[in-house]
Amino acid sequence: MKHERKATPANTTRAALGGYLTTLIFTAARRYMLAKHPALPQPDPIASHVQFVHGVTKQTLTVRLTIMEISLGARVSILQISLATTLQLCVLAVLTMGNLATEQGVSLPARPTIPKHQIPDRERDCMPDVPPEWMRPFVPMAFQGDNRILKGARGAAWDARFGRNVREKWCARTDADGFDVLSLGCLLDSVCLGSRV
Repeated sequence: MKHERKATPANTTRAALGGYLTTLIFTAARRYMLAKHPALPQPDPIASHVQFVHGVTKQTLTVRLTIMEISLGARVSILQISLATTLQLCVLAVLTMGNLATEQGVSLPARPTIPKHQIPDRERDCMPDVPPEWMRPFVPMAFQGDNRILKGARGAAWDARFGRNVREKWCARTDADGFDVLSLGCLLDSVCLGSRV
């Protein structure tokens, strides 16, 4: 199955960011599974390996997504998706598709990173995280939404609770909608250098 996406000035900068390309791949995988295998309730990518082979530049007007089924199963299915321009392969991804809504499929128990009662109050304990203006052409997603960090943070690569190379950051959409699994790629594009979500 092939899916083409036209690039526009609104969704590209000097090069398409990895998160944006990953979101295109996640969206194509969801549409493919819903259209080609509606009896398999597996619309969500629950695991992914994405390899960026070549950059997709702003001059690229069309990309082609090609999907190959590696394995179809009752619990999970595996797809290989390639994203290419007319000249070369740019991204190669292997996705495991499952169903997050019914919590069916392979899962591993995980405890919350921060217990809910320890999450700081966004208004009282946090401050806006506005990246430097020079980053706008490179990471446009960082300027969208409401991004906050703890007050008194010592820098991009330090957190008082977790230490070095960790930064607590809270992101919210300004349109009040929540994030879904397809938002993950673009959400990662909003993370400034030296921080982790």
